[in-house]
Order: sequence, then structure tokens, then C-alpha cells
Amino acid sequence: MSGVEQVASETRQNFCADCLSDLFWDPENGEQVCGKCGTVSPSAPDLTLYVPQSGSRQESAAPVDPMKSILERELNLSTLIDGSDIDARGKQLASNHELKQLRRLNTIVSWDSSNRRLARGLQEIERLSDLLGVNDAVARRAYEIYQKSFSDGTFRARSLTAMAAASVFIACRDLEIPRPSEEALRLRTNVNEKKFRHYYRNLLGNGRTVNIPNPVTYISRIASKARLAGKTERRAFEILDAVKGSPVLAGKRPISIAAAALYLASLDTEGGATQLRIAAAAEVTPITIRKRSLEISTALKESPKASTH
Repeated sequence: MSGVEQVASETRQNFCADCLSDLFWDPENGEQVCGKCGTVSPSAPDLTLYVPQSGSRQESAAPVDPMKSILERELNLSTLIDGSDIDARGKQLASNHELKQLRRLNTIVSWDSSNRRLARGLQEIERLSDLLGVNDAVARRAYEIYQKSFSDGTFRARSLTAMAAASVFIACRDLEIPRPSEEALRLRTNVNEKKFRHYYRNLLGNGRTVNIPNPVTYISRIASKARLAGKTERRAFEILDAVKGSPVLAGKRPISIAAAALYLASLDTEGGATQLRIAAAAEVTPITIRKRSLEISTALKESPKASTH
């Protein structure tokens, strides 16, 4: 008995709704299949099974890839006719013209232009998530945002990479995770900044409400990367508390405000950190820190809290 036959016989589930024959679990494709008529059951168990490796009788654990599961579920890719020419019982099938035509038709139906664009979008989100260093939760949320923009018919992206990047940034906001800087996006990826901002604004304007990141959430991360002292970090928190809600800083990027607060805090505590050092840790430019520092200094002069710190 082959590995497929052994696993299938051990995981037999109920009966086929069409012909009442036994259902067999196909571990390679993750489906329950009727061994007689080939009907795929919609209620396959979500289990980690042992799948025989190609060309070997040795078996190994094969948990489901979460990102692959999202793709298959969203695009309804539940049927796969591969090139092994074996049935659900592991028996060899005669390779004929009809079977080849069936495979070709299944591929065309499963991968129409819309599905191909969704799949490419997921690949871009995975690639950008790796480059920008965000976690899997952000990647999954970004794909949900990306997929919805296509399914509701309100948006069609001509640049999948820019659309994917915009989805990742909004996912960070939705999950209240400090997002990567636009400088990091430009340096680490080939995303067109103009197109990125266009899709980002369109997604925000498409009936979405998002959480605006607080500069405070960036302080510890930047301080750690720049190797700043604890007293410098504490002073930066005090500065941000003093200028909270200042109209001078309205509309400014939170990460640049946090970086500038750390620079001013380093001056106050004689930490010795340069603008270039903090800019590198925050992935912004020294010019940006210089501008934000001047604005924060202005806001501190106008703040009633400044005298208390």
C-alpha cells in the first residue's frame, strides 16, 4: 500500500453525498474526495497530516501554510488536478487527451484574470512585508484590505506593487503597529512613491476609518536602535507629553516627531546622539529631524506643560 493509500484509509470520512461511496482524505491537496465519482467534499477536516514526500515512502509533517490558506479560501482554489495521473486511491490513471483537456480547462477556470491579479497581489504583499520587516498578522490584514478593494468593484490598481504597499501601511494602522517609514519603502523596495500615495489616499477615502499612530509608540523602538540611554528616552516622553495636541505639529508624520523628540532629549540629557544617528535609527532624513526639532521647540514655548518638566 502506498503512502497516499495508507493515510487515506486511516482518515476516511463519512460518505459521498452524490453516490454514497466512501470519501477519502487526500493529504497532498487537503481535500476529501470520493473514490468513485471524484466529487470533492466541502467539509474537509483542518488537520496537520503526514504527507509522503515526492518519490519517497518517507513521511513528514506538513502543517498548512496560513498565507496559502488565505489565498486558496479567498480565490476558491479548492480543486487541483495535478500531473501525477493517480486517483484518490493512489491508482495509476491512463494519461489521455481528455484528462489533459480537463486539466487545461480547470486551470483556465481557476485562474482567470481577476484571480491572477489577486494572487500576484498576495505575492507582492508577502515580498514587501519581508522587506519592510512587518509580521504575518500585518501581511494577512493587508491582503484582506487588498482583496476587498477588488471585490467591491470600487477600485482597480494599475500598479500592484504600489497597491500592495498601501495595503501594508494601512494594515499597520489598523492593528496599531508602528508602520515603516516612507524612506524605508523607497530604499528597500521599487515602489513608485507617487503611485503609493495615490493608492493610499484612495484606500483611506474608501469609507475607511483608521487609527492615527501616536509618536509615543515609536520612541522605544528608535531609542533601542540608536542605543540611547534610558534617561534620554524618558525625557523624550516628557517632551511629547508637553507638545501633545499642538497645532504646530498637526499633520506631521508621527515617526519624524518621535525622532526629533529623541534628538532634543539627547541634547537636554547630554546623551551625545547626532541627528544622523537618530535619523538612521528612525529611517528618516537628518533634514526632517532638523525641521521637526524646530517645530517641537516652538510648540514647547507655547505649551503650559513645558514649565512643569
